[in-house]
This record gives sequence, structure tokens and C-alpha cells, in this order.
Amino acid sequence: MNFNEEDIRSDVGFVCIGQAAGNIGLLFEEKGYNVLYINTSSEDLALLKNAKHVYHVPNGEGCAKDRDKAKYHLANDIDHLLDLIETKVPQKNVFVVFASGGGTGSGISPYLLNILVEKFSTDEDGELSANPAKLFSAITILPSDSEPLQPAINSYSCCKEILDIENLGTVFFIDNNSMEDKMKINKVYWRGKACTKEICDGASCTV
Repeated sequence: MNFNEEDIRSDVGFVCIGQAAGNIGLLFEEKGYNVLYINTSSEDLALLKNAKHVYHVPNGEGCAKDRDKAKYHLANDIDHLLDLIETKVPQKNVFVVFASGGGTGSGISPYLLNILVEKFSTDEDGELSANPAKLFSAITILPSDSEPLQPAINSYSCCKEILDIENLGTVFFIDNNSMEDKMKINKVYWRGKACTKEICDGASCTV
């Protein structure tokens, strides 16, 4: 099947969790993609100028690289988050974007993805549905080697949890070691993936 830019935008949406993911989400939204931004920090969300769909997790004040704190917030708001993603991101192929070394994105994303896949992508036997309502993939940002130890510990735990999710689609890794300028890394990734057939094909693949 041939895809044009309009076809892809109507079929692909993004859920960006945490500050680092928000920076990537803005690049996709500028190109016309639908993006939902989720964060425990209202200050981080305030930096997302002109973002259309923004959600502050109730009682959150940032997680400061504390994954357990992020999981606590998720548990208290999971039903609302599921409804929010279903209504604000109607596209069938959904990419969840997050940094693996932080707190909010690293803590929330694996468990949220697991629940999303179970709810929207699998049948009653736990297998990938023949006609899923939605398909989910992940884009995760890896910390650089120059960062403190805690982000590396968080990243290891987060990535292990992500790779254990059955019926999850493609997982893309953005390596912050590849360039010193992290914002430039985001733009290089965006130019490589946005508005291409690969992003749609990848969303329906299991690796």
C-alpha cells in the first residue's frame, strides 16, 4: 500500500510522556501530527507553547527521576488516562514517546503501554487481535554516558519492562550518546521518521 503524508497523519498519533518526550512531540505536531502531552510537572507542560492536547497528572509536581513516584501517580489516574488517550488520540497507530532515564516518562510509560496493549490490541486469549482497535509502539530516549548513575539505573529497569511487553509493536531507541546536542538528535530522528512509510509499517510490527 502506498502512503502519502496526509494518510500517515490520519493514521499515526503520539503520546509524549515527560519533558524530553515533549520536545520531540512538538516537532511532530509542527508537521500536523496529533500529539497528546502527559506530565506530572505543570512547569514542564507550560513550556510546550502552542501544544493542543496537554494533560497534567493530578497532584503531580514532577518526579525528579523517581520511577516509583511516577508509578504511584499512574495508579491513581489510570482509568482517566486510558479514556484520555482513546478520545484525544483517535489514530489507530500510536507511538508512546518517553525518556528511559527520567522519572515521569520512565516510570509511567512501561506500565501504561502494557495496559494499553491489553485493552486495545489483544483478544480475550491475550493474543494480538486480528482486528485491533489500536496498535502501540514505543520511542524511548536513552541517557548519555556522561549523565549521573541514576538515569542509567532507571533506563535499564525501564527498557527491561518495555521489552517484556507482549504484542507491543516496534521499539525505537534514540541514543543521547550519538551527539552532544540533544535537541539536534531529536531533529535528526524526526527528519528520519516523520512522513515516511516506515513509521506506519513499523507501528504494526512486533519485535
